[in-house]
Amino acid sequence: MFQKLEAGEIEPLLVFVSERLQKSCGLHVLTHFSETALQVALKFAMLTNSDYEVTLEDEARGRGFCDLLLRPKNPTSGAAAYLLELKYFKRSDASEENIAHALEASKSQLLRYGAVEPAAAIENLRKVAAVFAGLQLCRVAKV
Repeated sequence: MFQKLEAGEIEPLLVFVSERLQKSCGLHVLTHFSETALQVALKFAMLTNSDYEVTLEDEARGRGFCDLLLRPKNPTSGAAAYLLELKYFKRSDASEENIAHALEASKSQLLRYGAVEPAAAIENLRKVAAVFAGLQLCRVAKV
């Protein structure tokens, strides 16, 4: 999974986190789940990989806060870095229309965040939007 991440494929990490959450969280957790909980779950999944630094809600110089910034600790390694924008819906709110709208909003956010520091200075940066419905990964879009 982490080799794919370094090669520029973040989807296996997102699927891994989604599957683990689905297996380990019950209805009570699901009723209180949020985008913030998803951010933390992804950060914890990355703790076993010492090659990446993960920042939650990194400020994009007055343009907002990206949900997650994953960057190689060794910037000359050639490993991909990621600017990740997450969208979370309760399952009952995850209509195709809402998901499509969330992806479009995420894409414009990622373009804004990626144009300024710190993201603008990061080599090999991938901008990715991911939409979750409950604990299920619904859609991933690269910008």
